[in-house]
Formats: sequence, C-alpha cells, structure tokens
Amino acid sequence: MSLHTPVGVAAVFQDLGQALGLPQLKPDAQGLCQLVFDGRWLVTFAHLAAMGRMVLSCPIGPAHAIGPDAQTAMLRAGFMGQGCGGGQLVIAPDGRPHVQMHLGQGETTPAMVTAALENLLTQAETWSERLSRSESSGPHGGVTAGPASAVRPHDWAMQRV
Repeated sequence: MSLHTPVGVAAVFQDLGQALGLPQLKPDAQGLCQLVFDGRWLVTFAHLAAMGRMVLSCPIGPAHAIGPDAQTAMLRAGFMGQGCGGGQLVIAPDGRPHVQMHLGQGETTPAMVTAALENLLTQAETWSERLSRSESSGPHGGVTAGPASAVRPHDWAMQRV
C-alpha cells in the first residue's frame, strides 16, 4: 500500500479501522484522523504526503507545564529513541509535550500501525506519569541535571544486549 496516493492513504486508514473495529474510519481532507483511547489519550494519525510517512502523535501533559529539567530528561530519552520505545518525545508549538511514532511507507500494514499505536499508548502512559512525578518532586523535578557524561542513564533508558 502506498502512502503517496490518496487511495493508498484511505486504504491505510480503512485497514486500521478494520483492525480497531471502526470500519468507517477515514482521514479528513488534510490526511488527519483523531481517536481517543481509554477516555484519556487523544491520538492523531497524520499522513505527511511530502515525506511519505504516517505520524502518530499523543499529548502527554498540559501546555507549558514541564520545566527545564523535565525537558532535558525528554531530550536525553529521545537520543536514538532509547528511552521512548523507538519514538520521539517532542514539544508541540502550543507547548504541550507529545510522544510520537513515525511509520514509513512500507510500515503501514494494519499489524504495524496497531503495534505502533500500542507502543505509543504505552509510552504516553509512562511519560505522562514520569513528567507528573518530575514536576511534583521539587526544584530539580527528580531529574538529574548536569553534563550527560557525568550522569549514568536511568535504568528505563538502558537497553540490554
């Protein structure tokens, strides 16, 4: 299925809708679709035609609610995707932190989109709790600040090989 044609984009959403039990699922004119999961997570599915990609994005906190230490933790966790399940932790133009997953043209099968969605929701839960804890635990937010070379990565950011 190709993300380069409107038919291909519609087919990706149709397949996703079938997998989720929403057979009428389709993107809007801008290639966007939004779904709410568990009454809490607003997931935006965006087709980026110029890049031939689909992006899944989910806000994980209120706008401008995270401090510099939490932002640093997000940036460190985003290094090579190690601390965010292969996704990205970003701050949207409105100031809200998000977790995102990017899928290339060959990665938009129903199984792959569903797996990316599950991973996104897991990361949203993890990072929402983490950011909430970091903001409530004092001036440094429970996040170690300082040069990266002087800080051992958190266990959640380590990968076993």
